[in-house]
Amino acid sequence: MSTCPAYPTAPITTYADPSTQSCVTTCPKDYFAQSSTSTCVANCLTTTTVLYFFPANASCISSCPQYYFADNSTMSCVSICPTNPSLYAYSGVCRPDCPASSGYFASDNSRSCVTSCPTSTLQYADDTSQKCVSICPTSPSRFGQDLNDGNRTCVSSCNNTYFADIVTRTCVKNCNLTLGYYNYQTTWTCELECPTGFGNPNTGFCVGQCPATPLQMFGDPESGLCVLKCPNLLYGNIVSDTC
Repeated sequence: MSTCPAYPTAPITTYADPSTQSCVTTCPKDYFAQSSTSTCVANCLTTTTVLYFFPANASCISSCPQYYFADNSTMSCVSICPTNPSLYAYSGVCRPDCPASSGYFASDNSRSCVTSCPTSTLQYADDTSQKCVSICPTSPSRFGQDLNDGNRTCVSSCNNTYFADIVTRTCVKNCNLTLGYYNYQTTWTCELECPTGFGNPNTGFCVGQCPATPLQMFGDPESGLCVLKCPNLLYGNIVSDTC
């Protein structure tokens, strides 16, 4: 016979083994069972049909089963999409990116397209790259915002009561005064120099007028800060609270 019998013609499916010229129920090592031709083949490549190698039973199949993804870079069914080349699981296929219109983001953690980035990895969903990122991009400028529903996303401007921190690229309740950044409420940004007014070292906020109580402070035009004592050759004006 020219081909090996297959179920239901035969009680069990057999495959033509070219290495032994016999019909076998299981293909030998380094050969794969190709159901469409009932033969053992060295690889699943074919010029007429797209087939994928399924490692669970060493066979060539036209579509990968549930919980497996078609990897066109190796023409095989994989449980996790590869890192080289960088591919992500979406709709049963490993692909280089997640569709922008779908609301999915590429997660390096799971090698898949996800609707929200895993909070356990402290990553943010970036809609400019459609990826889960540890740090939001500088161009276009984005900042990581923790949302009320527990999700994390990159935003162009932080929600009110949060300030955009250009160092960490996140939205923060208070800017890092230790590094010299002040809370500027006009634009809700962290500023090394207050665009208007003076930086109050006691509160960490940019203020239009330095406080007179509990300690009299004066706005120093040279440093842009509220100071207890004006620098040399300048005097504190208790009416305007400036030097």
